Amino acid sequence: MIYILVVLLLPMTNNLGISNDKDAIEQTLNNYIYGRNEGDIERLRKAFHPSAELKYIDPNTTELRTWASEDYINNQEAGKSKNCTAEIKSINVFQDAAQATVVITYPNVVFYDFMSLLKVEGEWLIVDKIFARENVSRK
Repeated sequence: MIYILVVLLLPMTNNLGISNDKDAIEQTLNNYIYGRNEGDIERLRKAFHPSAELKYIDPNTTELRTWASEDYINNQEAGKSKNCTAEIKSINVFQDAAQATVVITYPNVVFYDFMSLLKVEGEWLIVDKIFARENVSRK
């Protein structure tokens, strides 16, 4: 009888772990979103692993550009809110690796951020970010 109970509880335990990981990943992504959008530099820094890089295609030259996360963070204006909204669109988790998509919408441009996250010493951190932008016209 106990054997059956243990077997029935194992799937629930695994789902709880995934749920807890997703909650922790959401917290990391919210640190990123609110840190950048509200100019909270320390909250933004908390989202990134120190070795993280941001990569993108320069829209003017079409060349691949790489930006150290610390340089990106230091480029933000502390205490200054941005005129944008952000939404976590997806989170995919497998063991200690995850991928998430965040969409940041300004009046004339939308950024699509694709985050790679790893669970480092029990903490989910952004280890790399690639992004693209789309110019939009609002009427």
